[in-house]
Amino acid sequence: MSVNLPPVPQPPALVLAEAALQRQNALLGASRDTPLPAPSPSAVPSPAGAPTPLPPAPQVPDQVSLSAQARASWLASGPGAAGTPRQPGVAPGAAPGAAAPPPLAASLGRPVLPQGAAAPVLPPWPATGVGAPLRAMVSMLVQQLTAPAQPQRVLAVQPWPAALLPQVDGEHAPPDLPPLQTWLVRQGVVQTEQGPRGFALTLRVPQPWLQAQPQPPTAAPAGGAAPPLAAAFAGKPEALQSGTWALVLQPATPAAPRASALLTLDFQPLAQPTLYARELLQARSDPWLLMAALQASGQVPKDEERVREHEAQLCQSQGCPYAGRAPCEQPFCLALRTVLPAEAVDPESPVA
Repeated sequence: MSVNLPPVPQPPALVLAEAALQRQNALLGASRDTPLPAPSPSAVPSPAGAPTPLPPAPQVPDQVSLSAQARASWLASGPGAAGTPRQPGVAPGAAPGAAAPPPLAASLGRPVLPQGAAAPVLPPWPATGVGAPLRAMVSMLVQQLTAPAQPQRVLAVQPWPAALLPQVDGEHAPPDLPPLQTWLVRQGVVQTEQGPRGFALTLRVPQPWLQAQPQPPTAAPAGGAAPPLAAAFAGKPEALQSGTWALVLQPATPAAPRASALLTLDFQPLAQPTLYARELLQARSDPWLLMAALQASGQVPKDEERVREHEAQLCQSQGCPYAGRAPCEQPFCLALRTVLPAEAVDPESPVA
C-alpha cells in the first residue's frame, strides 16, 4: 500500500552552502590546532599485529553563523531562525509579541484573501454588444413585457456573464450602484427556423428607478392574466442560448430618466432536427466565406469615416469600465448610476 507523505521543507541552497563551508573549516581547524592526546601509562598495550585504536575526534560545536543574505532567504522560505516555524501574521525579523500591520486590501475595504490563495481573475465588462437578430428579439420582448405597466425602450444590450453578476447585483457591487429589484416575470415562445422554443423571462431594475415610475409595477391589463410573450429570432437556432443580458432602458415619455437592467432568459433545450440524405448532398453557402470573397475582390468598400465616427463616440469618462471601449451610454456605466429624483406634484393642480 502506497502512502503519500507531505513534502519535507528544505532550507535554501545558500544556507546549506554556508553551513557546509563553516562546518568543514571548523573540522580542519580543530584537527590542525588540537594536539593528539598522549597515551595513558596505565593503558594495556595491544598485542602484536592488532591495530592501534585511534584517539576520539575532537568535539566541534555545531554553530553556524549565517550572512544577512542567507538569513533573509531562510526567513522567506518559511521557518524562522534555528528551525523555529514562523508564526502566521508576524513579519520576518519582528519581535514574537509584535502585531503585524493590517494588509493593504483590508485598509482599502476589500475582502482579504487567505494566505496562499490567488485572487480571482474576472473577465472585462462586455462592450461589443450583440447581433442584430438577438437585439431585435430582446427589444420586442421588453416592449411586450413592459407595455401593461410602463412601456420601455431598449437603448443598449450587452451579454452579461455569470462571473460579473456579483459586480452589479450583490455584495461586491459599487456603493454608488443602486440595488436591483425583480420587476416582471413572464413566459413566452420564440419562433426559430427549427420551430418554437419556450422560455421564462425575468427583468430586474434599480429599486429607486422603479419607485419613481408613475404607474405601479403590479399593474395588469384588463381581462385577466396577461398572454404569453411572442417574438421571432432571425438568427441560427444554435445561437439562442440561456443567459443574462444587461440593458439600458428608457420610458417612452420624453426626458425620462434612463436605467440599467438585467434580463434573464431561460430557454427550453433545442430539439435536434432529423437529417436526411438529400439534405446532406445539398450545397450550403457559408455567409462568412461569401463576405471574405467579396472583400478579397474589392467589391466591398472600406467605410473609414464610419470607423472614425464610432471612435469619436466612445466613452471618455475616467474610471468607467467602458472608457475607450464602447459609446455612451452602456449598462451600469457611470452616467447611469445616478437616479434622478421624481418631480414634486403641485397639490393645487387639478388631477386628470
